[in-house]
Amino acid sequence: MADFDRELFDALRVAFPDTGELAAFVHLSLGRNLAEIVDERGDLRAQTLGLLRDAKASGDLVRLVLAACRERPRHPRMLALLQHPDIEPFVRGLPTPGEVADLLALIEEAGVKPDPCRRALMAVVDDGASKSSASSATSARWFVRC
Repeated sequence: MADFDRELFDALRVAFPDTGELAAFVHLSLGRNLAEIVDERGDLRAQTLGLLRDAKASGDLVRLVLAACRERPRHPRMLALLQHPDIEPFVRGLPTPGEVADLLALIEEAGVKPDPCRRALMAVVDDGASKSSASSATSARWFVRC
């Protein structure tokens, strides 16, 4: 998973190339203030690393990845992240069918067909279907369209 963390770190640094863009992303997409998470006087590498550490510590890594992919859905580094082999355990950690549907919608919109992500999403959909919830059925429909 360290390789995925590195890819995520690099993708965030490239997709949000300065402190202003990173701060705007954090505020508008995550509803937080970057200055409350990291020292804004630090360089972009330190800020990005601090943001990742905070997201991991608070259990918001899934939310961070989904928000970044939503914010920059066609950015090559975000697309590469969705196709990363280590995305599978990450996707299996999606806590709600709504988040599964969000990720599937992003993949469909970007026109990406990532095999590791697809396998993991199918497992999540299968697990949800066994629970027979309406939102799982919605997720399954999203998967079929993918």
